[in-house]
Amino acid sequence: MQRSEFTETIASDCVHYRGDGPCIPHLKYGATCRCDAYAPVTRKLLFVLLSSRTDVIRSSVILSHIKGNDPNCRITCVTHWPELLPSFVNEAIKPAQTGILRIQNDYFDMAVNFGLDADGCALMRTVQASKSYGFTMKKGSASPLDSSAESLWHKMLFPVKKRITNYANYSYRQALVREFFDLCQVEYLRQLPVIELPGIRAGNPGQVALVTGKTGSDPLASKLADLSQAISAKALSPVTMEVPGDNDIDGAYSINGNYVNVPEKLPQILASSEVVLTDQIWVAEFAWATGRRIVLLNGKPDSRYSDSDYIGRGRVIPEDADINTLASVVLGLSIAHDDDFSAGKLLEDVKINHSSSMRK
Repeated sequence: MQRSEFTETIASDCVHYRGDGPCIPHLKYGATCRCDAYAPVTRKLLFVLLSSRTDVIRSSVILSHIKGNDPNCRITCVTHWPELLPSFVNEAIKPAQTGILRIQNDYFDMAVNFGLDADGCALMRTVQASKSYGFTMKKGSASPLDSSAESLWHKMLFPVKKRITNYANYSYRQALVREFFDLCQVEYLRQLPVIELPGIRAGNPGQVALVTGKTGSDPLASKLADLSQAISAKALSPVTMEVPGDNDIDGAYSINGNYVNVPEKLPQILASSEVVLTDQIWVAEFAWATGRRIVLLNGKPDSRYSDSDYIGRGRVIPEDADINTLASVVLGLSIAHDDDFSAGKLLEDVKINHSSSMRK
């Protein structure tokens, strides 16, 4: 049977083409194939991001770099947390059976798996791609695909060893981001993460997100109520949040004590806050990627995070710092607005006081 004339006019090679429904140009303008928005796909790229929320957020740096240098590439991501992806990602697929079948019956110019989780590695073993980077599955466990992945594999298996040995000129956060670039064999030029959410350009003046884990055992949990009052006393507007852990697939969380199960709401609250104070690394990373000001409560002896990781827009504070100290740091960041010099000066003037309950 010959192909119909209608089939021949469908631009299945267009960046906007979906196949299972109308494309965005048609929905917005009523356009049909080969309209002014027609742009042939240059490359089809797959990124497997199933290990953690932090990896999803850090991947925004390499994804932004690739998209910026190849605007007509089509980026597909497989992840449990699509709400944390940059808006320029063409397609986000959750690892349900139907989504995996689609991936396995497609062909990609490049496929990358950044993590060692079993599901991601098993998927990579079945993906058809011209080039594959990162980790796959071999004999039932994670296995590196090349020498770049093998180097990172050793660091992941033995995390006690110093992970930034080869990146002495970078902050700890930069070193972790560069590992993504190394896996993809792309040069790292200290690019910054950029995640823009539709309708959110800047934080609401005075809004402060206070974010801790759901377990109740995280450093900020016991201080949340008192800290909220202290921040309110400084004419700021706190929003308290309890969120899932880095690897927790469950998207449920609370805002001001109210249970919420709408994953998209969480990044909207974070991105619309002027300052984010948290004890969760992935939350601090998302705040950094969306241009917020950050206070990270992470003062454990084995922690490698420091002020240099969020220089100009934040500070890493010991977890036993008292309420007044934390409130003063938040106020300093709020007053500083977008003046990095002022922010740095205000933060330098804050003396770290430790909670009396933590003193020996």
